[in-house]
Amino acid sequence: VWVPVAEYRRDGKSTIERRDKRTLERLESFSVDDHIGCVAAARELLIGGNWDSRQIYYWDRRGRLVKKHENRAANRYQDLKVVDGELVGSGNLSRDEGAIDWLELNSLQLLRRIRAGKTDRGVLFTNEGMAFRDSKLYLLPEDGPSRLFVYQWPERR
Repeated sequence: VWVPVAEYRRDGKSTIERRDKRTLERLESFSVDDHIGCVAAARELLIGGNWDSRQIYYWDRRGRLVKKHENRAANRYQDLKVVDGELVGSGNLSRDEGAIDWLELNSLQLLRRIRAGKTDRGVLFTNEGMAFRDSKLYLLPEDGPSRLFVYQWPERR
């Protein structure tokens, strides 16, 4: 499991850590001179977004920077995942609307977007964590104690 550990400030520093998924023991890490708030693991790459994901970083598995893209999308990604060879980012378009974007992994070209609203507590569903597993979308939107929202996700044809 790859985890970003960041100072809570826009231009802060971060450590990207790989942890054992059973014990959470730290296996390896590397430092980044930017606030990295989300990380996705591809086969040979790690992909991370800085504060509001205005820049998307690509590192090899040893932490060497491969490239960095400006994020041209309006979406301020809060979490990133690699799903079926595409980069999936969940984030906020505005204070009132969130979205989940599917992006071409290397160019960040927007392939499709699903818009998301708010919970009954007034928090965007895409405000924090997101995961896909076994045709289900998991959203953990709230800070502190949060509820987990689970949606059945249709198979892509």
